[in-house]
Amino acid sequence: SRRRNGMKISEEDLSTEIIEQLVNMVGEFTNVNDLAETLNVSRTTISRKIEEGEIVAFHFGSRVIVVTRSLQGIIEKFL
Repeated sequence: SRRRNGMKISEEDLSTEIIEQLVNMVGEFTNVNDLAETLNVSRTTISRKIEEGEIVAFHFGSRVIVVTRSLQGIIEKFL
């Protein structure tokens, strides 16, 4: 667990809060470009994580749509 404002917060609660903030920024669904820009990583990194199954995405025509909440597992790895 970690402390926030002097209070203990579990890693699960922290990752949930981070995901909520990310959803508020980019929406429940986003595209690879917007997600990469928001997270300050390359499009290649996002695409690789999709291919590895760490990020859930689906094709809509020629576009790749990312399920934003699917990033929770990745976020939890960094906490």
